[in-house]
Amino acid sequence: MKKPALIISILFLFNFLQSQSFEEWSDPVALTDSLSFNSNPVVVIMSDGFGGDLFMFYEKRLIENTPKQIWMRQISNPLSEEQMIFGNEFTEYRNPHALKLFSTINSDYFLLFESNLNGNFDLFGVKFYDDGTFEEPFQLTCTPSDENSGFYSDYYFNYPFKVCWESDGYIIISEMEMVADTLQFILIDTIDSGNNFDPVCSEDFVAWRKNVNENSHIYYSSKFYPAIQWSEPDTVFATGNNINLSMANAMLGFCPETLCWENSDTIILYNIYSGEICTYNSQGLFPYSEPHAFNFDVITDPYFLCIITFCSGFDSNKEVYSSDGFNYLNPVNLSNNSIPDSYPKLYSGRGYSYYYELINIWQSFINGYIVLYKSDINISWGSVNENPLMKNNLNISAQPNPFSDNTKLIFYVPENSPVSINIYCLTGQIIEKFKINNAKKGRETINWVPQAKKNIEQGIYIVEIKQVDKRNTCKVIYSK
Repeated sequence: MKKPALIISILFLFNFLQSQSFEEWSDPVALTDSLSFNSNPVVVIMSDGFGGDLFMFYEKRLIENTPKQIWMRQISNPLSEEQMIFGNEFTEYRNPHALKLFSTINSDYFLLFESNLNGNFDLFGVKFYDDGTFEEPFQLTCTPSDENSGFYSDYYFNYPFKVCWESDGYIIISEMEMVADTLQFILIDTIDSGNNFDPVCSEDFVAWRKNVNENSHIYYSSKFYPAIQWSEPDTVFATGNNINLSMANAMLGFCPETLCWENSDTIILYNIYSGEICTYNSQGLFPYSEPHAFNFDVITDPYFLCIITFCSGFDSNKEVYSSDGFNYLNPVNLSNNSIPDSYPKLYSGRGYSYYYELINIWQSFINGYIVLYKSDINISWGSVNENPLMKNNLNISAQPNPFSDNTKLIFYVPENSPVSINIYCLTGQIIEKFKINNAKKGRETINWVPQAKKNIEQGIYIVEIKQVDKRNTCKVIYSK
């Protein structure tokens, strides 16, 4: 059952969805002390809607080469203090990930992590609350091998969600569901074996690094509707050495679309639904490293229209940059200092009446220690910031959106040739098709009336338009 507050928030958003504008990034602020080693942060919003407190969980070493601990700080409160959650001098706690589940009347929050509490590394979980209190942790795996690189696809609108990890060179993926006050794995699948590392996953897609001939290639497997099992492993990219693979975070936990990684000092972006690959390149910067992306999939349609963050430069001149889909050629220097910076990550912030907050957190190497820094940016709802690349190109939109009875699909075609329009549910199933054999260059409309088909439920749908070798999409909400 979906949360009413979430549905209301999404419907509110879609009154403003067609475009957005980006303000300036804020000045960097330190989130941790400067006398310890802090890394691998993750952010969660502690509320049922858009507002609420922002909590950051992260790894900390008080002394170099000692076991990692997991700490927490309420980063929305400048006066809050850091707090240790798990840690001692013998046991290592690592790779925290905070989940916010809308599966019950009230939101449920879980912290998932890896620990060698019982000898080798296993996956654990613990339930926590918006007042910062925790229940007793519970164990999720118990195998003779180490569980590494756990990645959790907290896609709010598809429950149970996916979890993937690496164990003894195997790539494993599973669904996870809540039972009482704990979580458990169901439908565990082994995807690939041998020389595999660092998997990332979305609802129906998993990618990982695989060592082949002394190089790291990017492999994937998918289970898009109507497939009932994971596909045989195949290559996404098999040229050169590919490192620092990441899956984009996405607004409100919507299913992310973008993989990115580092290849020969450049950034590669891959759209998991279209299969489209592009290389990010901006004049004057070299090399590129440690990329991460954030999809505004619910409000933007062109592929790769997202925020990208990355590092560029060497040694003490290594800086954190960010650019949005409208300004890829003009990245902004966020760190702008004379110390080494690394591993920036983008996270959802809070939503307000007229804008949405995006957060960038990275590591800075200061006096031999590692400090986490934050910068954020406000993205305004509903303001005009037209992408000039879309003018006179194949595109499609819907009005009204959201709608309860029917909506007009308004599209522009750049040439005289047949056009097809397919409407998909979020699992990838085609639920309606339109074909225009004599489409003329210019703007046309089609009326979509989902009530004419009783099996179409209210929810979010993807409208895809195709003409020759061109393709574009838009998102619509149908609310009965």
